[in-house]
Amino acid sequence: MKTSLRCLFVAVIVMMFCLPVTAFAKPHHSNGGRHHFNHNNHASHYVQQCGMSDSQFAYFEQSVKDAFFESERIELVKSAAATNSFTVSQVIRIMNIMDFESYKIDTAVIMYHSVCDYNNWYMVYSALTYSSSTEELNERLGL
Repeated sequence: MKTSLRCLFVAVIVMMFCLPVTAFAKPHHSNGGRHHFNHNNHASHYVQQCGMSDSQFAYFEQSVKDAFFESERIELVKSAAATNSFTVSQVIRIMNIMDFESYKIDTAVIMYHSVCDYNNWYMVYSALTYSSSTEELNERLGL
């Protein structure tokens, strides 16, 4: 019971630190709230970051490392993946924390829909040891 509560507590803390502050910010318009778009410089104001910031990811990664059981690690990954995006490089780093191949596959499956740079997904296969693991991952993702 204590392990479940600890895992839940850590998951809540991870989610609190992982929510982007900009999610709560209102856009500032100096023109009285009217929306006039200057297509030449508008995009530069709304550049979205791909994946967690370095500091957010460092905290998340350490939380996963600190979890004693693989099942706790998977729960943390599920919690973070529900509200965040990840780069393929970040996915690989989390996969490499897992001790067993089956949990590496589970991690990749959970994080797949949160990846923001799918063009690099092929790099995930390097974190798997066996070709059968690559086949299983592709099958579970429907690829």
